[in-house]
This record gives sequence, structure tokens and C-alpha cells, in this order.
Amino acid sequence: MMTQDVPLLPAIESLITGILPMTFGSNGPLSFSSWQMLGNRGRQLVMGVMISVFSFAATARAEDLSGRWEGRWESCTDRFQGTVNARITRCDENHYRAVFWGRAFAIMPYRYVVTLEAFEDPETGCVCFRCTEKLPLWGWYWMRGSANGGQLSARYNTDDHTGYFHMVRTDCYE
Repeated sequence: MMTQDVPLLPAIESLITGILPMTFGSNGPLSFSSWQMLGNRGRQLVMGVMISVFSFAATARAEDLSGRWEGRWESCTDRFQGTVNARITRCDENHYRAVFWGRAFAIMPYRYVVTLEAFEDPETGCVCFRCTEKLPLWGWYWMRGSANGGQLSARYNTDDHTGYFHMVRTDCYE
């Protein structure tokens, strides 16, 4: 199936001129004739505002990872498991500082800090994240995961371990 490239503004304008008469009636304040009377500058202004509103609505859907999280981790390599907690703080639009801590073997405490690179999955609307860090004792640490609806899941790898963790948000956004 061949697709045709349609310039964005004419496509939006044709969408608006097709919808407005159906939505507001032929003699309403935003009817087709009113749209035509706006002129090019007026139509560009209206389309710019609509694009801004739709863009803001699309970006506002993404979940902010900031806050406190708690859950469990499990190693796929040796079946060890334990608790995991996190305090995640937003650094900028696409980066978070994450402090993870918990216990391994129910007695051995651990703590590490990573920088998460976050992005929204356009298909699911989930916030996805990844990191690569050199950690003391563990060596290289890689993590990929996602968060949606107060749930956070990730898969991790070190030089000699692979595993996953699942967490739930325990507070509101910070």
C-alpha cells in the first residue's frame, strides 16, 4: 500500500474545514464561512494554537518517574532475591537520578546510584528508561525498564548476573 506525503498544515486545515461545519453548524461562530473569513494569518494562528494544545496533551500523558518506589528483585542467574527501594528525582526532561537500596540474602545491604535516560514509548504511552553505569563491586551495570500506572518493571545485567525487579510507587510525585 502506497502512502502519500501530505504537508502538515494543509492536512490540518482540511481536517478543520471538514469538522467545523459538522460540529458548529453552517452558520455558527466557527462555521466554514467564518473559517474562510479568518484569512491566512488567522487560520495559521488557530492551527498553531491547536497544534500546541495537542502537543501538550500528548506530552502530559507520560508518567513522571519521580518519587519513592519499593518492590522485589530476583536474579535469573542464581535465583537469589531480595528487596529493592528507590528514590527517583528528575534532573531534566529526559534524565532522572535514581538511588536504589535494599537487601540481598535478607542480610546484606546494598545501595547504588544511577542516571536513568527516559523516553515515552509512542505505542504504549509508558515511560521507558535505560542506564549503563560502572558500579563498585559489580562492574558494568545495564538496565532497561518501563513505568506505567504506578508500576515499574526493569531487567538488569551486570558482568556476571541477569535479573529483574518489579516495584510500586509508594508516594506521590516529588
